[in-house]
Parts: sequence; structure tokens; C-alpha cells
Amino acid sequence: MNLIGNHTYKVMVPAHLASIRLAEKVLADIKGKAMLLRVLEQCAQAVGRENVCVVTPDRKIEDAVSGWGFDVYLSSPDLPDGSSAIASVTPAVEVDYIVNVQGDQPLVPPGLIQALIKNLAATGADMVTPVFRITELEDLGEKGVAKVIRDLDGWALYFSRSPIPYIRDIPYEKWLETVPFWGHYGIYGYPRKTLLNLGKLKHSYLESGEKLEQLRLLQNGLKVFTFETTPRQLAVDTQEDLEKILKFL
Repeated sequence: MNLIGNHTYKVMVPAHLASIRLAEKVLADIKGKAMLLRVLEQCAQAVGRENVCVVTPDRKIEDAVSGWGFDVYLSSPDLPDGSSAIASVTPAVEVDYIVNVQGDQPLVPPGLIQALIKNLAATGADMVTPVFRITELEDLGEKGVAKVIRDLDGWALYFSRSPIPYIRDIPYEKWLETVPFWGHYGIYGYPRKTLLNLGKLKHSYLESGEKLEQLRLLQNGLKVFTFETTPRQLAVDTQEDLEKILKFL
């Protein structure tokens, strides 16, 4: 499958069993299939099975993924986030672009993955990630929905769990009518060189405070491009989230 000329790419799905709010959530059953398998199948629709793999520290996940016929890489259990896990195995992956799709996004649209790869090739960004327009106050105040400030050309200026920007002299209930607010859809695309250099970046106190890994890139002066998408992210962090996915399906 060829989306972007002669460039090569791989979708890598970081997955682990350690989950505080929902035990072993990536292997949770969703209408007869493990959640992680559904993620992999969505990715395969976008780029083909040969361009999809899992990165995991857990032998149980490795065995399951191998049984499903997908490639899998073992990583250290001590890495702080999915991008760091992917970066740790990137030297063994000879491709131009790498896409990080979380293992708890069983409904990630294949077309969104394809659009991300095309934007990587077109922009020359150090990272590319989608954003969606926030239309509900519930999402604006939800800490689990990262908010994004962008410049007029789509380059990210800041990510936060707080509602940003702050609208002075306007009641909070009217903020969504005043300026556009953007939520972050948590998949990432990188040129391979970004991931190879990820471990060399300086510590980011913004990343530590907000618990948003993309802030490490911004605070180190790297360029993050955002493009607009319609779907709102549907990820699974809790039993309630899982029940929402089941209801949606």
C-alpha cells in the first residue's frame, strides 16, 4: 500500500497490561474481540497488516499479538509513555515515518491514520497530530480531553488539560460561542529521526506538570503540526468508557 509516493511508514501500537483504572484494558473483550485486536484491524485497514505492529513489555500481549498474525516488539517496562516505548525500538525499524496509535482506541478511523501520514510528508513537521473542534462544555472542562492552542497555519503553540484560551469578560457558558476551541485526538506521527532523538531532549517541566508528552517536543523547540478532523476521540480509560464503546457498536 502506497499513500505518499516513495516514503515508507509503520503504524506502531504501544500496549501494556498495567492500567490503574481498568485492569488489562487492552485485552478487554469488545463483542468477541480483544480491544487491542480491534485497534490493529483499524490500523491494517489504513496501511495494510504488513505495516502494523505492537510494542509491549508484556509477554502475554506478545503471545496474543503473534497469534493474531501481527508483528510485535518487546520493550522495557520502565519507559514513561508510549512514544518512549516506540522510540526504544525505532533503531530496528527502517522506515521514513512512524505513527503512534494508542492501544485503547478501538474505533480509530483508518482515514484519519492515512491523513496523518500525508500531513507528515507535506509539512516536514517533527510531529503531526489531529485536532477536533470542541462543541460541548463537558469536553471543554474534561481533564481527559487535552486542549490545543494553534497558530493561524495549524502549528501547535501549547497543549493543556485546562480550557485554553482563557476568555476574559465572557461567562464560561458562552466561551464556545466566542472563539474556536480545539481538542487533541491522541494519535501521533513522527519522522523516524524525531524518535531516534527523543531520548536526547531536555527534561520538560511542562510535560511533567500537564502529563502530556507532546509538550516535551514543544518546550525543546520542535515543530508540531495539527490538522483538523471531524471525529471526536473515543478512547477507553475506565469501565464507563468501555460501556460507551459497546453501546456505540
